Amino acid sequence: MITYAEVLDLVLPTLPDPPELDDAGELPYLDASTLAVHVVDLVRAGRSDVLGPFFAAVERLHLEGDGDVTTLATIGYLESLQNYAGHAGLDTSVFLPLLGPESARWWRGLDAFWAGEAPAVLPVD
Repeated sequence: MITYAEVLDLVLPTLPDPPELDDAGELPYLDASTLAVHVVDLVRAGRSDVLGPFFAAVERLHLEGDGDVTTLATIGYLESLQNYAGHAGLDTSVFLPLLGPESARWWRGLDAFWAGEAPAVLPVD
């Protein structure tokens, strides 16, 4: 099982020029948010082709993480991507081809929750 302590070692090497993280590993949701901004910036710069390894790491967090890490993968990484992309005027559907199957289930769950179609964030097949 992947734990909080292992998340950054898995995720950071997947990103080109990752940003500096204040207190890296101490605040996993803040780390995820900072990295989500970086991913959105890469997409806006036309560099989505370099993001396969990042999304493969997020998929691993979903599949191999303990309960805290799987929640971090969804709420920390995916939801942050949706929020930052939306605020940047980026169509969030650009991420869909990059998502692994489990991440895609949770992405759809986030969409359903925010659309008022679900009372909680649950995976959607």
